[in-house]
Amino acid sequence: MKNISSILKTMTCAIFILGICSVAQAQATRTWVSGVGDDVNPCSRTAPCKTFAGAISKTATGGEIDCLDPGGFGAVTIVKSITIDGQGTMGSILAAGTNGVIINGAGVTVSLRNLSINGVRGATTPGLNGIRFIQGTTLNVENCIIQNFNTFGIDYTTATNSFLLVKDTIIRNTFSGGINIAPTGGIARVTVDNCRVENGTFGIKATGNSRTMINRTVASSNGSDAGFLADGSLAEMNVDNSIAAMNSIGIRARNQALIRVSNTSIIDNIGTGILPELSGQIHSFKQNRLRGNTPDGTFSLLIDPQ
Repeated sequence: MKNISSILKTMTCAIFILGICSVAQAQATRTWVSGVGDDVNPCSRTAPCKTFAGAISKTATGGEIDCLDPGGFGAVTIVKSITIDGQGTMGSILAAGTNGVIINGAGVTVSLRNLSINGVRGATTPGLNGIRFIQGTTLNVENCIIQNFNTFGIDYTTATNSFLLVKDTIIRNTFSGGINIAPTGGIARVTVDNCRVENGTFGIKATGNSRTMINRTVASSNGSDAGFLADGSLAEMNVDNSIAAMNSIGIRARNQALIRVSNTSIIDNIGTGILPELSGQIHSFKQNRLRGNTPDGTFSLLIDPQ
């Protein structure tokens, strides 16, 4: 009887250890996707998965998903800290009829790098948003192309204090607008550096309790609103070393919003170059170039550089 009991205990321990090993194996620090992969695989380098959604369940919190070769790896919802990186190949998300990437996890930090996120505007049901940042602490978007969505390229609507970095990225052909900063709570802290935002209703729009820093960025050919726009008494935007050109309006501040502008060209906009309205304020540090707009408009305040 004792022998049987001992054997049962040994078997139980073995099953438990195997279970732990199985979970550990399913949660690798680095996983891989491939155009010829399969989501039943463990997402290792030699047995990659087919989609980002398939790989994310097998990637540990704080881990990274990489692309072995070019492919369309599907839309994905992210609820934990993770990096998705397509460096060295073409990591693509085709998102007709849906959102390309959704980030919706309390306290998560997500990095998206070297990706093409395409809403396929010519499709019967084009994509909704390229990236939706609903919940999280930090989102980094670096060296990406986001295009052809029916709503926004990036839609930032978090309800807690959060950070967004968009760097070295092109956002174009987004019907409602490029980057929509609209926090529903907390403070949105946003940096946009070395980007192009083109062919939307607006380029970059900040509302709610937001602090936005725009540097080395071009907003051009945005149709019915402004290249750079802040709206509401809690919205502050700083535009430095950038270009607002060939938009309906160059730079617009309304409803007591504040925009500070330095070293920036506001040129050849179809409508007004500088438009403070409804108690909005646009301050200039005098190093700006304001020409060729119809009309150029007037800064609310000229500040001597210190």
